[in-house]
Amino acid sequence: FGQDNAATAFIQPGSSIKPLVYAQLFQDKGAGKQNFGSGSILADVSTSFGTWKPQNADGKFKGNITIRQSLATSRNIPAIKAMQVSGVQETLKTIRALGNTSYCTQGVEKEAGLASAIGGCGTRMVDHTNALASLGRMGVYKPHTAILEVKNSSGEVLKKYKDEQKQIVNPQAAYVVNDILGDGRARQGLFGRSITPYLDAAGVKTAIKTGTSDLDKKPKDIWTIGYTPSLAMTVWLGNSSTKPLTNGNSSIPARILDPVLTFATKRYQDLGIAKKGEWFTKPDGIQTIGGEVYPSYFNKNTGLRTAKMTFD
Repeated sequence: FGQDNAATAFIQPGSSIKPLVYAQLFQDKGAGKQNFGSGSILADVSTSFGTWKPQNADGKFKGNITIRQSLATSRNIPAIKAMQVSGVQETLKTIRALGNTSYCTQGVEKEAGLASAIGGCGTRMVDHTNALASLGRMGVYKPHTAILEVKNSSGEVLKKYKDEQKQIVNPQAAYVVNDILGDGRARQGLFGRSITPYLDAAGVKTAIKTGTSDLDKKPKDIWTIGYTPSLAMTVWLGNSSTKPLTNGNSSIPARILDPVLTFATKRYQDLGIAKKGEWFTKPDGIQTIGGEVYPSYFNKNTGLRTAKMTFD
């Protein structure tokens, strides 16, 4: 041990993958099909997906709750339903295009299916951070790099980073996810308190999500991810041996992320890269209905109706 690079190792992201699953759900499903927003409901009830009957982390179900509540409090059943609505392969395609390029592409993980909605495949931390940064760029993917330029002794440029970008998800879809993850009050339904006191005190509104992966029903990996319009950061804690953790509370990595991201943001503010009090600009077309946000292609006459959806 001692030579493991967790930043480039394949590690299951747990529930920290869910923002990317919902980003696909919030895409335009097309004419005549139901679209979704933060106030849409995917029931958190006992559900069988073929022979698989997944549970929530607390072993309970909360019934008809909004997607805002589902994502903020990390419920598993609605996230799995979200992937089934969008399609497993379509969702995985989006997750990879946003930056998690190798998600569910290794060995038996290719057959993960709906389990991938709750982090059932491995990904690299550098890729996962960039995928979440793509949401921070309002759905725009850019390749990540640790090297901007390489020159030889003569000053000739041998290699140079190309600042390329591609719009992967609709900015409105990204905004709905960002709005949910930035809702500290909704997130308190999971932890009962804020897990980012430093960021709160500094007035830095941040999109936050935690995640846990299990081994034999014991916590193995714990994550906290956070991003703003200027910065994205991911913290993972676990054992290189994949031995289960003694304390698997997914808020523990936030104790690292919170002060470090606060410091980095203040530094960016001093350099004029980030602005104080910045948050994501609402894209044209975003609707606010009953305090919840929906994309322009959401039809409230169909989206708010009582509809029976069959999940198998």
